[in-house]
Amino acid sequence: MKKIFGLAAVSMLLLSCGGGVKTPCDCASKLGEMSTAYEEARGDEAKTAELNEKFEQLNKDCEAIAAEMGDEKYMKEMTDCMEK
Repeated sequence: MKKIFGLAAVSMLLLSCGGGVKTPCDCASKLGEMSTAYEEARGDEAKTAELNEKFEQLNKDCEAIAAEMGDEKYMKEMTDCMEK
């Protein structure tokens, strides 16, 4: 289930990947952390709003990495990291 969520998140990132991410593996790691944080914040509107802001920044940062590397290479590296 986590793998499916992760792949869905990766797809969203390419269409719309915070702080300090420099590689696809960093993006994958942060997405995993965000997923856990969202689960823990379930029902807490303030925490969810804060997480949404962080997720938006993560999207921008990871999207920039994907644009620099090329989408296919970025996707492959990110998927490889998520499988480890």
